[in-house]
Amino acid sequence: GLLMTTNGGVHILDIFDHYLSDFLLVIVGFAECICVGWAYPMAKLGREVERHTGVAYPRVFQVLVRFVTPAIISVLFVFNLVKELMDPFGDYPAWANG
Repeated sequence: GLLMTTNGGVHILDIFDHYLSDFLLVIVGFAECICVGWAYPMAKLGREVERHTGVAYPRVFQVLVRFVTPAIISVLFVFNLVKELMDPFGDYPAWANG
């Protein structure tokens, strides 16, 4: 937080915002899909969803949470990484972009 109070703070904030929104949120979303899809029992999740919403949990959501969504998130991560390697962010020097 102290770095943000300097004259270059807005540039540091800009770099943090770019990398956090492009990479960290995608990684967290992938981890959540893995945790919910594989670590948490699907039968228990189905009962919880039905108990809270009154709607039965369709079995297709199990496939979506376990396989489809992590695959889509992985593709997005690879595309973001390739885009970042081909065209670095902003007009900052290479050492500032990592």
